[in-house]
Amino acid sequence: AQSLSRDDAVSQLLPVVLKFSQDKSWRVRYNVASQLVELCEALGPEVARSELAPAFVRLLRDNEAEVRVAAAGKVAAMAKM
Repeated sequence: AQSLSRDDAVSQLLPVVLKFSQDKSWRVRYNVASQLVELCEALGPEVARSELAPAFVRLLRDNEAEVRVAAAGKVAAMAKM
Protein backbone atom coordinates (compact mmCIF):
# COMPACT_ATOMS: atom_id res chain seq x y z
CA ALA A 1 0.00 0.00 0.00
CA GLN A 2 2.81 2.39 0.79
CA SER A 3 4.48 1.86 -2.58
CA LEU A 4 1.33 2.96 -4.45
CA SER A 5 0.14 6.52 -4.87
CA ARG A 6 -2.82 7.40 -2.65
CA ASP A 7 -5.22 7.43 -5.62
CA ASP A 8 -3.98 4.04 -6.80
CA ALA A 9 -4.20 2.64 -3.28
CA VAL A 10 -7.80 3.83 -2.95
CA SER A 11 -8.87 2.51 -6.34
CA GLN A 12 -7.05 -0.82 -6.12
CA LEU A 13 -6.84 -1.68 -2.42
CA LEU A 14 -10.01 -0.29 -0.90
CA PRO A 15 -12.43 -2.70 -2.64
CA VAL A 16 -10.24 -5.66 -1.67
CA VAL A 17 -9.91 -4.54 1.96
CA LEU A 18 -13.66 -4.00 2.27
CA LYS A 19 -14.35 -7.41 0.74
CA PHE A 20 -11.81 -9.12 2.99
CA SER A 21 -13.23 -7.39 6.08
CA GLN A 22 -16.40 -9.41 5.48
CA ASP A 23 -14.77 -12.65 4.36
CA LYS A 24 -16.20 -15.97 5.55
CA SER A 25 -12.85 -16.98 7.02
CA TRP A 26 -12.24 -15.47 10.44
CA ARG A 27 -8.49 -15.61 9.78
CA VAL A 28 -8.87 -13.25 6.83
CA ARG A 29 -10.97 -10.85 8.92
CA TYR A 30 -8.42 -11.15 11.73
CA ASN A 31 -5.62 -10.10 9.37
CA VAL A 32 -7.63 -7.13 8.14
CA ALA A 33 -8.24 -6.07 11.74
CA SER A 34 -4.53 -6.47 12.52
CA GLN A 35 -3.45 -4.29 9.57
CA LEU A 36 -6.28 -1.76 9.56
CA VAL A 37 -4.29 1.16 11.01
CA GLU A 38 -1.58 0.80 8.37
CA LEU A 39 -4.24 0.59 5.68
CA CYS A 40 -5.90 3.75 7.00
CA GLU A 41 -2.57 5.57 6.89
CA ALA A 42 -1.99 4.44 3.31
CA LEU A 43 -5.48 5.33 2.12
CA GLY A 44 -5.75 8.68 3.86
CA PRO A 45 -7.93 10.15 6.62
CA GLU A 46 -10.99 10.87 4.47
CA VAL A 47 -11.20 7.31 3.18
CA ALA A 48 -10.43 5.98 6.65
CA ARG A 49 -13.37 7.86 8.14
CA SER A 50 -15.88 7.27 5.36
CA GLU A 51 -15.05 3.73 4.22
CA LEU A 52 -12.85 1.95 6.76
CA ALA A 53 -14.48 3.15 9.99
CA PRO A 54 -17.70 1.22 9.27
CA ALA A 55 -15.63 -1.87 8.43
CA PHE A 56 -13.72 -1.40 11.69
CA VAL A 57 -16.98 -1.27 13.67
CA ARG A 58 -18.11 -4.50 11.97
CA LEU A 59 -14.82 -6.12 12.99
CA LEU A 60 -15.34 -4.97 16.59
CA ARG A 61 -18.73 -6.73 16.50
CA ASP A 62 -17.48 -9.87 14.74
CA ASN A 63 -18.78 -13.27 15.83
CA GLU A 64 -15.23 -14.57 16.28
CA ALA A 65 -13.50 -13.52 19.51
CA GLU A 66 -10.03 -13.43 17.93
CA VAL A 67 -11.21 -10.90 15.34
CA ARG A 68 -12.81 -8.73 18.03
CA VAL A 69 -9.62 -8.82 20.11
CA ALA A 70 -7.47 -7.85 17.12
CA ALA A 71 -9.81 -4.97 16.29
CA ALA A 72 -10.07 -3.86 19.90
CA GLY A 73 -6.29 -3.63 20.06
CA LYS A 74 -6.45 -0.97 17.33
CA VAL A 75 -9.09 1.28 18.94
CA ALA A 76 -6.62 3.85 20.29
CA ALA A 77 -4.78 4.13 16.97
CA MET A 78 -8.03 4.35 15.02
CA ALA A 79 -9.31 7.06 17.36
CA LYS A 80 -6.32 9.21 16.39
CA MET A 81 -7.25 9.03 12.69
